Amino acid sequence: MKTTAVFLCLLGLTVAVPTLFQPAKEILRSSVSRISHPMDEAESRVVGGQTAGTGEWPWQVSLQIGTSHICGGSLISTTRVLTAAHCVEAYVNQPTRYSVEAGITRVSANGETRTVTKVNLHPQYSGSSAGFPNDIAVLELSSPIPLGSTIALATLASNNEDFLSGTQNCWITGWGRTNVGTSGSTSNSLMEAKMNNIANTECSNRWSGVSGASIFSSHICLYEEGKSACSGDSGGPYVCEKNGAWIQAGVTSWGISTCSGTYPSVYTRVSSYSSWIQNFL
Repeated sequence: MKTTAVFLCLLGLTVAVPTLFQPAKEILRSSVSRISHPMDEAESRVVGGQTAGTGEWPWQVSLQIGTSHICGGSLISTTRVLTAAHCVEAYVNQPTRYSVEAGITRVSANGETRTVTKVNLHPQYSGSSAGFPNDIAVLELSSPIPLGSTIALATLASNNEDFLSGTQNCWITGWGRTNVGTSGSTSNSLMEAKMNNIANTECSNRWSGVSGASIFSSHICLYEEGKSACSGDSGGPYVCEKNGAWIQAGVTSWGISTCSGTYPSVYTRVSSYSSWIQNFL
């Protein structure tokens, strides 16, 4: 069977060629016509996970166009959000099309909503190169988001703070589709899944034969059969517990379109971009 990998933004699509492709631009453009239908079938979520508790992942935010969830993100200061570059490249010059909502576990709930005033893509990001390198962005918000019991800042991995294969107690979170396949029902609830990270060499081997699926040192790969980030989870955090604290090690980037857990999902390694992120804090 031929295999396709995709950005994990919105909408898992099946294409009968063994190459990577980038649905985000098309989906983000089309989302403008869908803003009155925030729970339509284009949304998607963590596969093989469980419902997250209120305040359990307080740095998680929903990135939206209108009232439609399109990607995840993490609050890294009261006015800054970390997400994937491919989530926001469509409207870099029209940032106010985007908003973020914090303090929620249900998309339909009312949280703290702020308009995005500036999109900072990594200058070496490429959505057309193999492996989609440097898939990371920092968003600037219209006003500070107040912190509280359901809203907190993510602690980011520092330079050279790598989370190697076998790191224990690591989780992904996101809103979206839970079933294997390229379509299905959606959830209003934030989902969570405990995941295993694997060595990049193993990740490269598992992606062997899929055109464009290059793995770099600036990637983290997660693999656990039957579990996966899926379309709609892009930009969301991958966090690991270290010395009693949660550290954000990755940003959800790309994976297989069917979200079957038969291929690793790929994340931007936060520690590789620590200095760049600090420029915006």
